Amino acid sequence: MARYVVPRDGIRPGCFHTAVAPGTSDCLIGPVPLDFASAFGGTVSSAVEHCFHTAGVTGSIPVPSTTSLPIILPTITKREGLAKMNTPNAYAPPKANVADVSPGDDLRLASRLSRLGAAILDSIIVGALIYTPLIFTGALGAAMASAMRSGNPLQFWGVFLTGAGIVSCLLFIGWAVITFRFVAANGQTIAKKLIGIKVVRSDGSRATVARIFWLRNVVNTLITLIPLLGTLYGLIDMLFIFSDRKQCLHDKIADTIVVDA
Repeated sequence: MARYVVPRDGIRPGCFHTAVAPGTSDCLIGPVPLDFASAFGGTVSSAVEHCFHTAGVTGSIPVPSTTSLPIILPTITKREGLAKMNTPNAYAPPKANVADVSPGDDLRLASRLSRLGAAILDSIIVGALIYTPLIFTGALGAAMASAMRSGNPLQFWGVFLTGAGIVSCLLFIGWAVITFRFVAANGQTIAKKLIGIKVVRSDGSRATVARIFWLRNVVNTLITLIPLLGTLYGLIDMLFIFSDRKQCLHDKIADTIVVDA
């Protein structure tokens, strides 16, 4: 005859408890009703017996004649009928093999050609917005000539204080705002949105604006500014696009990948 020992902290109302049989798996019992007195004829023993019997545990259940909580039940004897219960235990671990599923398993990496096209198109868009007003008004040519005559390259930047330069600055700000909204919404620049690709974390989760801006762009740009080393880094960065996951070095730094949107 098996003996089942109730946990030392006893039976507490509203909680599930386990009666342990030596050499066997745990047997779930409970929950104990919140209100013992009103639920089972005003006695603690009837409430406890109901909980054990519901779980298929029958036999001698020593219950102290008290209404105080928690109730300490030293032992329970003779467990019957539990194996014949038809109700499945919702708290039992799964019996089938459960494989881990990565959130990125259903994503398709963007092609190398689409990534190259997006990079070129983004450069064309921002370049056109900045330089078109300067070229059409002749302000760009005048600024370059002035810088060459004076021998001071810094004079070139004075072009952005002219009317055409101010228009260029406003267009650049508009581009930056739109790009920020696209990146925040779905990890896309204007060109990436047009081509249908986006930047995500390597596990397929959303990449934040901070991760894309600081780790993927700013850190990458700062490294390329280092004399000699920057040139070598830029070359290696591009060659990494031919890896299996098509991750350039700036992708690895930011823990990102580019996928079809």
